[in-house]
Amino acid sequence: MKRYFIVLLIVVLMFTGCSSSKSASFDNDVKADFIEESVRESDFGGKSSNTGEMKPEEDRKMEDNIFENSKIIKHADLNLETLEFEKSIQAIEKKTEELEGYIENSDISGTPINHKYYNRNAHFVLRIPKKNYDIILHDLSTIANVVNKSESAENVTLRYYDSKARIENLKIEEGTLKGLLEKADNMKDIIIIEERLSELRYEIESLQTDLRNLDHLVDYTTIYVNLREVEKIKEIEIKPKTLGEKIKMEFNHSKEAVGEFYEDASVFFLGGIPKLIIIIPVILVIYILIRLLRMLFRKIKGKHVIRKIKKKKPKDEKDKKE
Repeated sequence: MKRYFIVLLIVVLMFTGCSSSKSASFDNDVKADFIEESVRESDFGGKSSNTGEMKPEEDRKMEDNIFENSKIIKHADLNLETLEFEKSIQAIEKKTEELEGYIENSDISGTPINHKYYNRNAHFVLRIPKKNYDIILHDLSTIANVVNKSESAENVTLRYYDSKARIENLKIEEGTLKGLLEKADNMKDIIIIEERLSELRYEIESLQTDLRNLDHLVDYTTIYVNLREVEKIKEIEIKPKTLGEKIKMEFNHSKEAVGEFYEDASVFFLGGIPKLIIIIPVILVIYILIRLLRMLFRKIKGKHVIRKIKKKKPKDEKDKKE
């Protein structure tokens, strides 16, 4: 009879733990510490716990404490451009170290700006303490020109305190099962209890790992930085309103386009002079060979025509005599 009672108690505990994790609301989860303390005192012969609801003043204090300790994960994504690539990279690394952060990932590729179409790019993933989040965003905007910036925040408060309350509930169940294990005298009961304890330990460790990851993501914000080397910093243009302003802006764009065309053409021809020194002799040799071949072909063709004429003359004279 005792064995069946132990098995039934384990099943009830498992069912209670699963159902409570699914149906418990956020307010009940954050009050878990208060409820569990009352249960412990009652179970172990301590002071009797309050069986009614919490006082409104205590409830408000607990809610205020939760909002003060809300868990917010912050992200920012910055696209920067710079004329001084090496200096900007050094400045980013220095600022990250000064603000007690670290570079989680970095990737630098490309060639210097004087190699056309192969400008250098750098990608960084920075982890900065949340207290220095606004400072790093400001400092990065002074290191290089900000092309665009986006920020996001994820509120994981509900998930965090839900996991925390779940851990406490699982620990209570674990303690109860350990007490039953000490009293169990049947091998089958011992095996059942130990299997459930192993499952509880795995769940608790998984939830604790999740909490640690959330704490790290909350305490250290994530900044994604894309740095690009450019020849000219883009200027922010004000959208024209009047017809005159529109014509002026279009004229400036056309002037810049023409200037860039002549600049690129000059670079192409002047930069290609060393190549022409090699290409021009090759072209001349090919041209001379073609001319010689054409002359030879004409000469051969002329000789062939003369032979035909010579063969035709005797035949014509013979026909006349006949």
